[in-house]
Amino acid sequence: MKTVYTLDDLASRELLDAGADKPARLAVIGQPIAHSASPEMHQAALDAHGIDARYIRIEIAPGQVGEGFRRMRELGFIGCNVTVPHKLEAMEHCEVHPDARALGAVNTIRFDAGVTRGFNTDGPGFASAVEDDFGVRFADLKVVIAGAGGGAGQA
Repeated sequence: MKTVYTLDDLASRELLDAGADKPARLAVIGQPIAHSASPEMHQAALDAHGIDARYIRIEIAPGQVGEGFRRMRELGFIGCNVTVPHKLEAMEHCEVHPDARALGAVNTIRFDAGVTRGFNTDGPGFASAVEDDFGVRFADLKVVIAGAGGGAGQA
């Protein structure tokens, strides 16, 4: 099994799952992607719930997101998480939820019966953390986000 897969690895289920005890059904895509801790975190949750699936890293070059989504759908993936630099490009290749459209970025993809749906969990996650940690509703605050990278640029 690889630690990072590529678009070429999505050519067939046999190639993708060679040497694995579970099928790859979920992923995080980006470039670079080797640093992502998402697979370890999500795999622990899948295993704890007895779900027969692997969560993998797939490095996809800019301009190839649509092809990546097509191949994942064909291989029976449930969905994927999207990170830099693909959060904007992903919007071109899915039905975008209104909340994600308002935020201007997609970071979560779900493949539903031939339809690719895009969502953004960054904004709601950030707002929930502020409410949980500080006991105030994010909607009641006036905030400044300094910086333009990562979550700040598209949250």
